[in-house]
Amino acid sequence: MGRSLFCIEGGNIMRRSGRALYVSLMLAIALSLPTCVFSFDSDKTIANIWNKAMDKLERALMLLDEMKDLPDKKVLAKDKEDNIKKFNNIISDVLEIISSSEAKEIRDNIIKLRAKKEDKEKEIREYQQKRVVAPDEGGLFVTTRQEYDEKIQKLNNEIEEIKHNIEVQTDNLIEVLDSYGINVSYNEIQGLLNTVTGYDLAVMYGSFNNIKIITDKLVKLMEENQNDIEAQKKYYGIYALLLKTCVFMEAGFIDKVNSTYYPKLEDIYNQSKELLSNAQEQLNSSKNLSANQKKSLESNIQSLNTHLKVIQQYREYLKKQCKQVKELQMKFESAYDVAFNTYRTISVASDLLGMIKDSKKDLEILINLQVPEIIVFDNENLEREFKSISEQLL
Repeated sequence: MGRSLFCIEGGNIMRRSGRALYVSLMLAIALSLPTCVFSFDSDKTIANIWNKAMDKLERALMLLDEMKDLPDKKVLAKDKEDNIKKFNNIISDVLEIISSSEAKEIRDNIIKLRAKKEDKEKEIREYQQKRVVAPDEGGLFVTTRQEYDEKIQKLNNEIEEIKHNIEVQTDNLIEVLDSYGINVSYNEIQGLLNTVTGYDLAVMYGSFNNIKIITDKLVKLMEENQNDIEAQKKYYGIYALLLKTCVFMEAGFIDKVNSTYYPKLEDIYNQSKELLSNAQEQLNSSKNLSANQKKSLESNIQSLNTHLKVIQQYREYLKKQCKQVKELQMKFESAYDVAFNTYRTISVASDLLGMIKDSKKDLEILINLQVPEIIVFDNENLEREFKSISEQLL
């Protein structure tokens, strides 16, 4: 299993193929089974997901069962529109539940540590500024240069400790992703940390892995209950709902990029474009500029041109991610339609079990699909540019 990578080399975004991320979707088949069927001593997270999702998925299935007998719209009475709203809210809740993962938590920890490091670096700059005019000898409420030196040294030591913790957490994230079947290097992991969709990718990785962990046990439970038609129908219906949950996850990713990240990226681009135009106008129109002023403006122009180029690369990166997620969403939507149609039409337990087993073959396409690309940076300048843009997008 694996993922595709974007590699930034020489200013160009190049796609590198990775092994496909394994996406097991049979979890949904039996989320309504008793918790005791599992032994989760070593994985409390999965047990927690199971317990929280169970009732919600059963309730969502009941809403779908009620749908066929309801009017499209009726004042002061239950109708299909009301049921659809309730159903969508429940599926959104289920998505939130299954997205809980160690990968997401570790990434969040790294981002917090980075912010803490930046705060301390800012504090050092403030002390350095005050130190310039500080006296050699102090008194009451007066800080000397030596005391500022000591404060700065203390902060530098704390920063080194934070940097060490970031390294440890990064190694932990690599190990967790490896346990998911996603093999990434230290440099590649920066794509999850320095891009605005990195959080969403971590959520996808964790969600798919949570599904994968439970799959084999659920298939076994289906086989053990194959003569109970009511149980089989319920399991198959919830299997369809988990497919729908994946559709929601992918739709949410696309909507966030289109409604939030693209508009903000366009604003950043326009602001940079305006700054570039002003700098070029000053350079070309003013005859009273000193050599140093001209050099400063030329440097600004060069930096702004680079920044605009990176913004375009960022936009292309998001565009490719959305395209891939859209393709994935359409396949999950199709799989859901087939599964739900089967749930509504087949009434023989053995037929349902046979359909589930056959669907494994059909789901090979989904199982072997790739998650969105991860950026790989070939130099620190591009990494800093992407990180800066990401901070503005959030």
